[in-house]
Amino acid sequence: MKLLLGSACPPIVAKVSNDLERRDLVGPARWGYRRWLKIQGRLIDQFVGMASPMSTEIADAMALLQTQVAIINDPAISAADIPRKEPVRSSREGEGSGKRYIAVGRLVAQKNFALLIRAFASMGGPQDCLTILGDGPERTSLTRLIAEVGMTGQVYMPGHVSPVMEQLRASDVFVLSSDYEGVPAVIIEALAAGLVIVATDCSVSMASLLEHGALGELVPRRSLWCLEQAMRAAAVRTPDPGRARRQASRFTAECAADAYAALFARTVTKARSVPDPEKNSQVADAML
Repeated sequence: MKLLLGSACPPIVAKVSNDLERRDLVGPARWGYRRWLKIQGRLIDQFVGMASPMSTEIADAMALLQTQVAIINDPAISAADIPRKEPVRSSREGEGSGKRYIAVGRLVAQKNFALLIRAFASMGGPQDCLTILGDGPERTSLTRLIAEVGMTGQVYMPGHVSPVMEQLRASDVFVLSSDYEGVPAVIIEALAAGLVIVATDCSVSMASLLEHGALGELVPRRSLWCLEQAMRAAAVRTPDPGRARRQASRFTAECAADAYAALFARTVTKARSVPDPEKNSQVADAML
């Protein structure tokens, strides 16, 4: 848009929704990706990060001033998704019928559900179960893996389910096994449901989301042993649903709406105050 429309292009606000480190890329692909980020930094007027730790990450990756990065907490849920009282678990709880682990996401390599299935197979008791909500191209390979590790009767993949809050509230432990993420909405949903959380260190924002261990355990990404041990410990961890709900309440659409409206207004005002020759110079520099 900037190159085609030049000075006639309206100001652009871009929300960064994923990890910018991208440790899954190697060699020339990673070099090209980093160069592409810096080009975007020269062309786009304003960036938005979804949690405070993303501010430095975005500024560094795109060669920006801190003033070019606004933080508006990810509006992953609405206020209505946060119960006003303690979540009520089903009657299964306390009857020795096992723990219910749950994960949510597209069935793609980024989510690394294969790691989760292997970890559950190593630590799950005979009455424990794991439910993975979502669908995607890895369904066939994951179904095959479930059979290979002997978990066909304990690991379930019912497909895409919406909304997920009812499923979360009926579970005990939420697990995120991703290789990389931005600010995962599913973590915020799990906090709203008051669940114990185990997550890989797949995002610069993850430690902050879990209040540095108070709301869940963070483990190294792609570590089968660490994920297995954390899931085992989570089964006996006492949840703090009140604190989890307070954290989730920072990430509602109601909180973000006014912040976005104000940011758009500031961006328009700033763009109108910049002389056209400067805009054209920025576009020309970015093309070099």
